[in-house]
Order: sequence, then structure tokens, then C-alpha cells
Amino acid sequence: MLADWSSLLLLSSALLTPVYAKYGHAKVHEGANVKRQAAQETSKARWDQLHKDYLANLRSSLEPDGQCTWDNMVVRREWGDMTSEAKKDYLAALQCLKTRPSRTNRDDFPGVRSRFDDFTVAHLLNTGTVHRSPWLAVWHRHYIWRFERALIEECGYKHGHPYWHWSKYLGTDPNSWPMFDNSETSISGNGTQTGEQCACVNEGPLKDWKINLGPSEGGWGCQANPRPDGYGYNPRCIERTFQSDNLNTLKYSDVVHTIDDALDANQFASFIELEDPSVHNYPHIFMGGTQIDVTFSSQDPWFFFHHMMVEFIFDIWQSQDWDRRTTSLPTPEIFNEIRSQGWSMPVPAPNLDSEIFLAPVFGNVTVRDAMWPTRKQYCYRYE
Repeated sequence: MLADWSSLLLLSSALLTPVYAKYGHAKVHEGANVKRQAAQETSKARWDQLHKDYLANLRSSLEPDGQCTWDNMVVRREWGDMTSEAKKDYLAALQCLKTRPSRTNRDDFPGVRSRFDDFTVAHLLNTGTVHRSPWLAVWHRHYIWRFERALIEECGYKHGHPYWHWSKYLGTDPNSWPMFDNSETSISGNGTQTGEQCACVNEGPLKDWKINLGPSEGGWGCQANPRPDGYGYNPRCIERTFQSDNLNTLKYSDVVHTIDDALDANQFASFIELEDPSVHNYPHIFMGGTQIDVTFSSQDPWFFFHHMMVEFIFDIWQSQDWDRRTTSLPTPEIFNEIRSQGWSMPVPAPNLDSEIFLAPVFGNVTVRDAMWPTRKQYCYRYE
């Protein structure tokens, strides 16, 4: 089923659970929007200060006798700041995950073929729970960390997972960005149109990358799945249809607003996901293609670059008040309106003792354990 692309961009169509057809919500905090525009000239400097303060606060928060130290931390860097060698190491590890066998029961998910697909299954199993809910930030923190560990432990990758800083390249052609320039150190760029709303990635390192699962019946996609639930084997290209107008919501002022103006967990969740525009939603819309189908969107490796940046924002926000912001979650009530428009009710209501479930092939952890980026099994920072 092909999506009505114009309705996606206008954010006016009804939301279907597996489709990013409804990203928009009523604008909130209009005064904050004005504030962001007025602060645009100084927002880059403010971002640099936030990053500097985060690193200082992170260092000072390390447990004196803890296993995580400044020297043994995994360091996540922006893709454009990595060396060519490090980028090639990442791409090799990515291909390694794509060739390693899946651990998922194929009786339940006939379409899985690789270890990478295990992470697709984790995302599709949790789509209805971890979006438009208090789960978003903490669940994705654990999810992308587990993906990073697979690259390191199973494929010999020696660095932290890269992130894409949304604001860094604004004002230049996305096709020239280090991430998308189709060079041997990119993750391939925009798709080449193959139909009215379809555009296959057919250049660069990911030109032969196949996504195997989805779409579900009624979901967005250019090639129907043999099963209504989308779990059948359906190999096809990554689809990308860049919509650059949606990058205008990712300025440094937007990012700074998300951090500085969020005084509690409810405000942070609102700014990240419920506000229109929001820094979580609009990058997915910019990418188009595979990202339109939220259930199966993690099949494009770009997904992890974006969510690494969402996690970076979460880390900075928490670092401003570790004690309070590692022990509080958004309340379910703030999601009632959006979830009543096509998502299942009631809103999930996790607490600190709730378990984060990915998929049967991954172990569970508690929310409490996942609230710190430098405790328990977690040990990483953003440079």
C-alpha cells in the first residue's frame, strides 16, 4: 500500500499503528517557539556549553569504585568527526551483523535471516508500547546500546556507535553530508525513484542492503509482504525519499529548547515526541521511505544514527540534575490525547521496577538499571 505522501507531509491523515502517517499534534508552548527563534544567533554557543557541561557532570558522577571509568568508556562520535578508518570499521561491522545468523525463532518470524534482523524483531514487537508513551527515551536507550554491544562483541567493532547531529549540517545539501554523500565512508544517500512514491538506495556502501521484514497489511511499502502481519520474508531495497523542508525544525535552537526548557520528565517527553515540531519525529519524516513504517523502520541502519542523537539529548538533559532525572518518568496522562487517535489504550505506565523487554533472544533489564548511562552494564559518553 502506497502512502499519500502529501498527507504525510501535511501531518493531517489518520494514524495507523505501523505507519508514521500522523506525526503532528496541536502546537504547544508557542511562547517557547518564539523564544527559540529569538535565541537562534546564540544557540550554537549554548549547545557547545551544554555539551561541555554534560562531559563535566558525567565525569563527576562516576562511582569511585565503579566498573565504568573515564578511560574505559565507549566513546560515541558524530559521523563527520570520525576518521575514514573508523567509518570503514563501522560499515564492516554492520555488514558482519547482516551476515551472522539470526537467533530468532523462524517459526514465529519466517522473514528473519540475520543477526541484524533480531533487532528488527525487537522494534516491531514493542512498537505499540514504546512510542507515544513514557517508554520512549529509556527503552530506546537500552535498544541502541544493545545494538552497539552486538557490533563490538560479535563483530569486533572498536568504537562507539556514531550519531548524526541534526543541526550540524543545516544549510547545505543533504546529498553532500558525510553520512549521505554515497562515498565509501557514507551510509549511502537518497534513493533513486522507482515509482510514484518509491526510491531505492542503489549507490554507496548500502546499495545492496536488503530489508527482509514488513510491511504489514495496510502499512506503507513499495513491495507487499506475503503475510498480513508483515513477518514473512520480503527482501527489498532500503527506501529513502529526502524531504529537506523537514530539516528546518532541527536547528540548534530547537535542540537547545528541548533541553533547557524541559524542567521535568513530562516536559522533556513532550518536547521530544509530542510537540509539533519535535526533534524525534521530523528526522524520520525527512528520510521518508522505509522510515514511514514505524514498525519496521529500524531496518535502515540510519535509524540508529538518529536515535543515538535522541539518546545524546536525553543524556545531556539528565546530566543537569542526575538525582531527580534518573528517578522520574513521564506520566501516562500526557499521552492520552495522541494515543486515542489510533494507538492502543490505556497508555503504558512503567515504573522504575518495570522490565525493559526487547525480544526473546535478548535479556531483560529494569528501568531503574537503564536510567544511568554509566552504571550497571552501561558505560559510554558522547564527544
